[in-house]
Amino acid sequence: MVAAAVLCATEPRQVRAEQSALQAVCANTSGTTAPDTQIDACSKIIQAGSETQKNLANAYLSRGAGYGRKGDYDRAIADFTKAIELDPKLARAYYDRGLVYDREGNYDRAVADYGTAIEFDPKYVHAYNNRGLIYNRQGDYDRAIADYTKAIELDPQHANAYSNRGNTYARRGDYDRAIVDYTKAIELDPKLAVAYANRCWVRAINGQLAPAMTDCDEALRLKPDDAVALDSRGFVYYMLARYDEAVADYSSALGVNPKSASSLYGRGMSKLKKADPTGNADIAAAKAIQPDIADEMVRYGLK
Repeated sequence: MVAAAVLCATEPRQVRAEQSALQAVCANTSGTTAPDTQIDACSKIIQAGSETQKNLANAYLSRGAGYGRKGDYDRAIADFTKAIELDPKLARAYYDRGLVYDREGNYDRAVADYGTAIEFDPKYVHAYNNRGLIYNRQGDYDRAIADYTKAIELDPQHANAYSNRGNTYARRGDYDRAIVDYTKAIELDPKLAVAYANRCWVRAINGQLAPAMTDCDEALRLKPDDAVALDSRGFVYYMLARYDEAVADYSSALGVNPKSASSLYGRGMSKLKKADPTGNADIAAAKAIQPDIADEMVRYGLK
């Protein structure tokens, strides 16, 4: 009788331990769980039907994240939507669904979901930052800057928000403010290659070619295959009339991103400076991708 009593007491503890382990895998608390393993664990929790409504919403949320990691966006959206049905104020579900819409290029829905995430969690830093990225992409620079500024206000250590705000200032032609923001981003995260690459570009436009080259070299030391840094350094070489090196960097950038209009145009112009007529084909290809690329590059000084 004693043995039986011990067994009965042990079984619930074992079940609870197994459930806890399953929930940890579903939530990917380790950050290293394979997507299929995460999806399987979440599916078991959902199918068991023994969770509270709130926990069930979290299971759908986590399974949606697993599908998102696999690139199965339709299933991810379906699971995030189900999580929202179960817990209409679950800010993370709106944010994660917004991320998927963002990746699909469905920017209006992404903005709406980021906005709802912020409504239910006014301190949702990443929602502000990501919404700012979309506004910047759409040319709505005032709103983009407002969102990045709010993200920075909530998290003054957010290096990416500074770097992103710098990009928007650069697109507005406010290069001094852009440099200040890139510099702050680098101060917060000295390994943020994109901030070095973008500061390189802006400094080159401003005619600060020596510090621009230093920035691009550092960006490429941190991330040797970074197409943005290679393109930016190609521009610096062009402005220095070092056309062979410009062609080499633009070619390397195109090896990473073959559809870069700026790299095609820069390489084409560099080739023409070397009396290489194949540059015309590069320029034509660049214009096919972005019809106004010549006007844009002339504004930056590449002519």
